[in-house]
Amino acid sequence: MENFLNKFFFRSSNLNYISHSVANLTKQTPANKIFEALNTYSDNSEVRYVGGCIRKIIKKEVVDDIDLATNLKPSEVCDALKKKI
Repeated sequence: MENFLNKFFFRSSNLNYISHSVANLTKQTPANKIFEALNTYSDNSEVRYVGGCIRKIIKKEVVDDIDLATNLKPSEVCDALKKKI
């Protein structure tokens, strides 16, 4: 496993490409509004890209859907989005 991680992250420019692609995804989609709403809901709230969109970025494919995960309860997500969006 360590060998795989070294190859993936340290021996290639993949990490820069992934970071740049994730930043562009946030800038080029309405996801930035969701991130802002959820991340500012409380001091402990977090939201992250997960799943297929990350896999597609890694594989240099077109991202056609966005998956997010948060540590908020569903009712808190609704509250946060109602307040900001």
